[in-house]
Amino acid sequence: MRYLNASQAAKRLGVADKTIRRWLQEGEKGKWKLTAMRTSSNQLAIPESDIDRIQRALEQERSQFVTADQRRDNRDTSRHGEALEARIEDLEQEVATLKARVAALEQEKLTVQGKRKPVSTLGTSDTDQIQRAQKHTGERKSEVPARFPPGTLPATDFATKIGMKYDHFKNFIKRGISGQRLDITEIPHPTRSGYTQYFLTSEQQEAAYTLLRQYGKLLDEGQE
Repeated sequence: MRYLNASQAAKRLGVADKTIRRWLQEGEKGKWKLTAMRTSSNQLAIPESDIDRIQRALEQERSQFVTADQRRDNRDTSRHGEALEARIEDLEQEVATLKARVAALEQEKLTVQGKRKPVSTLGTSDTDQIQRAQKHTGERKSEVPARFPPGTLPATDFATKIGMKYDHFKNFIKRGISGQRLDITEIPHPTRSGYTQYFLTSEQQEAAYTLLRQYGKLLDEGQE
């Protein structure tokens, strides 16, 4: 049988020398029941088998503490993540509301400016040219694929139909409403890689309108 002195035992267990000596003083009555003999040169001789036994017990205790700390950290991380998601959703809705307000103010400004606008001196050909340029640079409407049932609308047209800004409606498509997802038909964009087009059949339109109305989301847009 091999024996270790106090310093060797302490190094093996990762504790201080005085801790080993305290355990030896506690003897059989202590938690670790550690004992030792004295050599002819009055050196402590601790059985290596006892140190191995204590080392296994310490490693088991430490692993339990680590596991408990990890569970606590995971719970804290989960709660923090949920709070961040809720805050992000609130901010996105606030942004959508602000965008709607800005659009309304811009429309009001254009209306006032239109009332003050002088009579145009442009000829017919000039007007036609401007209209063609505006049509060319404007956003292209999503075409409803022929395979979809009659009455299907692009999500942009449906948002216009119910008096809601599309950015706001798109936010509901992606995040849902109070935990409920909108039933939407999605297809890859035919010309823009990585983009998605959204459509609603007649049944999906009715279900979406009912859900939006149920949670008062139509009122957020003022039902313009």
